[in-house]
Amino acid sequence: MTYMGWASLCLPTKDLEKSKAFYLSAGFELVSEVPEMRAVLASGNFRKASALGDLFEGRSMHFPFRSRALHLLATRISRA
Repeated sequence: MTYMGWASLCLPTKDLEKSKAFYLSAGFELVSEVPEMRAVLASGNFRKASALGDLFEGRSMHFPFRSRALHLLATRISRA
């Protein structure tokens, strides 16, 4: 899911609940969820989706984000 003007990133995970808990503890908020498939979390103008890894088999991944958003994300995660 892409939002105009917002940076977004979707990464596969083997443990959706663990990934979601990590980002919630880093100050993200849950904005959308498909139980046992995908969770979208937000921090400011940044959206980060976690999806079970097998959803990505055979697909390429797209990373539409700006460097400033990535820096802010790294700073927030390093403080968690």
